[in-house]
Amino acid sequence: MHDNDPEVLQKEKNRVLSRNINDKTSAPHENAPGWNESLASASEAAVKADKSPGSPGELQSKTVEYMRARRVEEGDGSASTTAYYSRDEVKGPLSGAQGKEEVGDVTEDSILKKLKELKGKVKADRGEA
Repeated sequence: MHDNDPEVLQKEKNRVLSRNINDKTSAPHENAPGWNESLASASEAAVKADKSPGSPGELQSKTVEYMRARRVEEGDGSASTTAYYSRDEVKGPLSGAQGKEEVGDVTEDSILKKLKELKGKVKADRGEA
């Protein structure tokens, strides 16, 4: 969706006007030829999804295929969907998932201990007892 971004609107307009008729990136869904998610508003996309005969899983898989085809067309060429960057710590049943990084625990006691040390140093600098 464009979210009223003039750059996205212009880019999609130019792409639509210059594309090939047999282009695989023209529309992700058979029941909506010519549909362009990037030119749609959020409400139009919601209505389109509601009227689609497919299940949410089918819509998701078609959208992923569409986005991969768009990425190749735009020259990115990257087909990977794995993020290789630091993530926030996950606690609970997913904490053992692939890519988990061990992070040291910061407890309230360790914070209070450090705070007392710093207060002592400040008082010493001021000449207070």
